[in-house]
Amino acid sequence: MKNSDKDKRSKSYYWEILVIIFGLALFKFGIDDGFNGSIGYNSKRMMGVHNGYLNALYGFFAVIGGCLSIYSKRKK
Repeated sequence: MKNSDKDKRSKSYYWEILVIIFGLALFKFGIDDGFNGSIGYNSKRMMGVHNGYLNALYGFFAVIGGCLSIYSKRKK
């Protein structure tokens, strides 16, 4: 009986862990792209702002959201 509950709980965190991993990758690559130069030429050779820092912000929010989702599920 206890083993079944443990398996159910670990499966319920699957999407949260996936979101956290995706958020960490997005944050890492967003920071790297942002530090390469936040103002420069984009792929169309037009002057513009790279969205690396914005991607890093989205990744940060994904990590925070995944952690808060796990925290709220553990409280139940």
